[in-house]
Amino acid sequence: MHHSGVESLQIVFLVLLFLAIAFAALAERLKTPYPIILVIAGLLVGFAPGIPKIDLDPDVVFYVFLPPLLYAAAWNTSWREFARNLSSILLLAIGLVAFTVVGVAAAAHFFFPQFDWQTGALLGAVPNQLGDYHRAPAAEPAPPGAAAWTAAGEPVIMRCGLDRPAEFVVGSPIQVVDAVQWFELADQGRSTWFAVDRPVYIALTLPQGSGPTPIQEISDVIAKSLPAKAIDPAPPR
Repeated sequence: MHHSGVESLQIVFLVLLFLAIAFAALAERLKTPYPIILVIAGLLVGFAPGIPKIDLDPDVVFYVFLPPLLYAAAWNTSWREFARNLSSILLLAIGLVAFTVVGVAAAAHFFFPQFDWQTGALLGAVPNQLGDYHRAPAAEPAPPGAAAWTAAGEPVIMRCGLDRPAEFVVGSPIQVVDAVQWFELADQGRSTWFAVDRPVYIALTLPQGSGPTPIQEISDVIAKSLPAKAIDPAPPR
């Protein structure tokens, strides 16, 4: 069964490679930029029945597939045309990207008021893998600031933009992990850790036996993405 799955995946890759070559030739015949044709073809192929779901690490795309494409494009670039269209290129490369970022952030905050820029910055920086746990969709209904990683057993779940936990009062024990201060709540074999020294409260729920790697890596991301602030526990009860 395993060999059959590998062979079917190889066939899919060969078919996709053939289609990419065919559509690139079609783009040249139509005098149309080939990225446009490939994007349209990719959308059509993505909706085709029977195509298996393929999880591809973004780092593989960024470090393996993208450099050869840029290298090939650089060789085929006319520097005279590049200089002539420099203003348009800069407008699209900087202005359009900035407009898209601001537009998406404004739309997200409009539809999900609790989804602020700090939550977005953190969610954009979290890794695809935490030790043995791999990024996966959060179980529905999931709040806008949630992320999940799964392995065998229960998932690791991160939630952003929460209210201060009611149990976090003056005198509560704090543990520091990679410059981030955490407050722990244990419950039925799993524990939820709250980052309490950032502009937003962040909860990280860890199943039993997950080890220290998930909280260490998330702490590193939080420390780099969000500024620290003084903790603000509630008065003692």
